[in-house]
Amino acid sequence: MKRHQTIQPRWATLSAALALIIAGNTANAQHTENGIGVYYGIPDPSNHGILSGQSPYIVEIRAKNTTTWLSPHVFYQRLNSTYASGSHEVNQRYYENLWSCSHSYVNFEMSQAAEIRITKRVGNIDSQKTKIHPANKVTAISFGTNSMTFEMPVACNIAVDIDGKMADRPHNAQGNPAGLNPVDTLSIHGNPPIPDKPTLGSSDVLAVDPNPNPNVVSKPPENFTQGTMYFKPGIHYIGNNFKIYTGKKYYIPGDAIVYGT
Repeated sequence: MKRHQTIQPRWATLSAALALIIAGNTANAQHTENGIGVYYGIPDPSNHGILSGQSPYIVEIRAKNTTTWLSPHVFYQRLNSTYASGSHEVNQRYYENLWSCSHSYVNFEMSQAAEIRITKRVGNIDSQKTKIHPANKVTAISFGTNSMTFEMPVACNIAVDIDGKMADRPHNAQGNPAGLNPVDTLSIHGNPPIPDKPTLGSSDVLAVDPNPNPNVVSKPPENFTQGTMYFKPGIHYIGNNFKIYTGKKYYIPGDAIVYGT
């Protein structure tokens, strides 16, 4: 499935666990300025430890050649596992080599080139080891003591390896991470506008309310008469084997998250 597109898949079901963040067009962002639309968070993010806590990074965004920085919410989750104690909470099931790692991410909407500034909350940034992947998606990279800036000419998705921790992490012969070396990963998702974004309240749109409790799965109807299923802002758990129908559209805006298998 591609980011920021309505989904018309050929598959009968979603075949793997997913956590999708898909941004809509600039009219859907919580705040838009100079062609840059940002989100300031989602309703009830505490949700049993999911997306709770503070990211190690501050991310600011502005349109190129402008002066006003916007400060979107940095979505964040640290992957602490309870497997060792014998407890298997539904949101704590991770491979051992991911324990204590974290992921931070920002999704925003852009109709023109953007400038991005990342600031590390604690400590300095190693300018020699910090890399952006894919490297050809950004330009004009510069570093301060504890920050870095770069330009994103067009909408794209990138990963920022702060201090080269991903590159330096030891791996075994199979290429998998070896040992418990926590890494704080960061990804930035610049999304183009969607020209045909569905509208809440339309007769052809089925609105799905958030369901933030992973232990009480309240599935939206799999077979619905409207043309588009619209997941409203917040966290949604759709459970196992949720069917995706050919010819239907499924819309997830930038302030909604859907977990399912």
